[in-house]
Amino acid sequence: MTKSKKLLLIGGVVAMGAVPIVTVVACGTNTAAVANQILPVAVTTKTGTVIYKAGQSIFGVMDGASADVADVNTYVSSLSDVQRASLVSVLDASKTKASNTVTAADFTILATLPGTPNDVSIRMGAPVINARFNTVVNVPIYFSKGTVSQSNRNESIVVVEIPGFKAPVANFKNGAIATAFGDNTNKRWDDALKFSLQNTTQLGFTTFGNNTISQPNQNTFLQNQISNNNVKGIALGASESAGVGASLTSAATAGKPVVAYDRLILNDSSSYNFYTTFDNVGVGTLQGLALASGLVGRTTPFANTNEMTTFINNMENKPVISAMLFAGDPADNNAQLFFNGAKAVLDAFKTAYGTNFSYLGAEDFNSVSTAGWNATTARNNYQTRIDAANETQRNSLRGILAPNDNLAISIIGGLRATRLDLSKIYVTGQDSIDTSVVNIKNKGGQSMTVLKSDFDLTAVNLTILDYLITNNAATRASNAWTVEQLKSLEEFVSVRNPLIKFSIDRTNFKTSSGKEIITFLLTPITVTSANVNTLFTF
Repeated sequence: MTKSKKLLLIGGVVAMGAVPIVTVVACGTNTAAVANQILPVAVTTKTGTVIYKAGQSIFGVMDGASADVADVNTYVSSLSDVQRASLVSVLDASKTKASNTVTAADFTILATLPGTPNDVSIRMGAPVINARFNTVVNVPIYFSKGTVSQSNRNESIVVVEIPGFKAPVANFKNGAIATAFGDNTNKRWDDALKFSLQNTTQLGFTTFGNNTISQPNQNTFLQNQISNNNVKGIALGASESAGVGASLTSAATAGKPVVAYDRLILNDSSSYNFYTTFDNVGVGTLQGLALASGLVGRTTPFANTNEMTTFINNMENKPVISAMLFAGDPADNNAQLFFNGAKAVLDAFKTAYGTNFSYLGAEDFNSVSTAGWNATTARNNYQTRIDAANETQRNSLRGILAPNDNLAISIIGGLRATRLDLSKIYVTGQDSIDTSVVNIKNKGGQSMTVLKSDFDLTAVNLTILDYLITNNAATRASNAWTVEQLKSLEEFVSVRNPLIKFSIDRTNFKTSSGKEIITFLLTPITVTSANVNTLFTF
């Protein structure tokens, strides 16, 4: 099944299957010639999102075509005298146009805003969605939060430019970026590779890509890219942290920066400095809070452990219930983080609930981990534990902590095979793969998953690489980055991805030798039956 119009906190470039919105200058001039001189650097919405005041331009997203004129008028009126400037363009995403040229004739005057410096005419027209045009003019493409449906919702973009200000013109880069990911058994990583290659192209680089669960095969690919003079940097989601060190050393020797992708590389101390991931303890926390809510029959996940504890304390009856725990690959640093986040919540649940709650089977990470994230192994482990349980224990099972969707699907197969009532058992997951999303929609066994947008994560990862490559910072060690230099990188990433929320941590993510890796953390989102139809339209 193919996802369509999945738009959530996605910024930077066009997402697969989504309705794109393109900013193009339309002021009665040759728009194609002018467009690549406008670089939106801040974003706001009429619903109150904070304006990011990086640089001198304001970039606004106004929701709902019927209210555009009033919204723009209010917005422009709120600007300072210096900020008030010509309205460059408004594009209506409810229309489409496939062409590699745009002229003023493509736009019609919708209304005029009196009181602006030039009594600006608001022009509305069809967005240019042809990928070739988008690449040629290098205009950033953005989405507002939520799901866009062409049939019932319009999205418009407003760009306000300060007179005399010119942002740098984005040109094609002289070189390539290679993407090496490490799990071709998981559709999530296949999709991530597609997004990475797409985002690489949008940045102006040519691409090389590979996804394999075999570390020797990944190392062969990496060595080929490192020896390729055209390759300037590498986005790396290692198959095995312990087996990629030699490739990292080769890349460092060649002066080619590596930014780790969603898997912290522990077994190397000097050859890379940056890591992009989600708040993976936070992912586990979301799983734990959702599972805790399911254990007591709530359809909405608890917001935090305080809410959970208060709810449990107010329960009049606490029936005997249990949960079975699973974790990911012990060779993957993230697996421990996911588990730690979830287990902390569940231990707090156990304390509040009392002796009527227990773990069915083992509860420590090493005992419940799943080598290689192998789904068959997870199902076999389920079978072993359920076979060892007596009938009372089996009937008390109300929750499964599954660390990702692939394992969840396999364990659900085991639950069905042992004829347990799936309607009574809350099953977690992660990655929002198509099958799991459909199961959540249709109440087909899985109860929740976690949305981690690989489109967003690849965009941030590649933007960091772009900065390192183009600013002669490829070999600067993580501990050598000054506050000012890191701030410059942060602004560079923010400007090019204004709708992606992230934080930077330069102390808590370390290699096995203790080297601190500068880490960009994106925010994950819980997906349940309560919000799945808002986040996904199939």
